[in-house]
Amino acid sequence: MHPNYNHYALVTDNPVFTTSAKGGKILVDSIYTIADTNGCSCEQILDTKPGDDIGEYEHGCTNGTMENWITMGGWAIPE
Repeated sequence: MHPNYNHYALVTDNPVFTTSAKGGKILVDSIYTIADTNGCSCEQILDTKPGDDIGEYEHGCTNGTMENWITMGGWAIPE
């Protein structure tokens, strides 16, 4: 996964989520860490998020998804 600008993913062994700098070609560390998401990667967050998130699976979690996950403490896993 190569995150787009304002999309976030774990792409290295670094515990900091990566995003693209404006323009999209340079990867930079974001403000989000694995500690913020209680150990969850973007893929793990999306696996429990309701709705269709194909774009986020391809380009990384959006700022809204990250903020909702952190603020709400996650979503319930659907049965």
